[in-house]
Amino acid sequence: MQKEVKVKIYKKRGKGKLTADVGMHNIYKYYRTRSKNPIDKIKFRAIMNDINLKIRDRIINESEYFKMPFGIGILRIRKSSELSRLYKISNCPVNYKLTRELGQVVYHDSQYMYRWKWVKYRSHMKWKSVYKFEPSRASKRLLAKAILVDKKDYFFEF
Repeated sequence: MQKEVKVKIYKKRGKGKLTADVGMHNIYKYYRTRSKNPIDKIKFRAIMNDINLKIRDRIINESEYFKMPFGIGILRIRKSSELSRLYKISNCPVNYKLTRELGQVVYHDSQYMYRWKWVKYRSHMKWKSVYKFEPSRASKRLLAKAILVDKKDYFFEF
């Protein structure tokens, strides 16, 4: 008599799904230990989400930067001249809207490129080269809308 063995099959996460070492749960635990009168977790999460959205909107809509506490660094939108990339066509971003309409690959011909940037060279933390900031897809799309539709212009890198 053979035993039937069940094998668990795990689906791989997609490229768009990022995992974090420290999340909202860890931040709430830290807050709860430091606060004398802590609020419940649901209310804390709503407040934190609201704060993060307001910071994101101010960075995108008002061309400001956000200096993070504890000397972690600065979040901002980086505007860079991409003249050197004209010689490397494979590095240029694809214009997917025109590519679908024309049926062939079309690249963006903008003189400038805009990206989210975590300025951490003035940061006080150890091993800062290991860490990376990856904005959410919604934040990337809002930045693209601000540049293409609202015609926002950002400063060069400082």
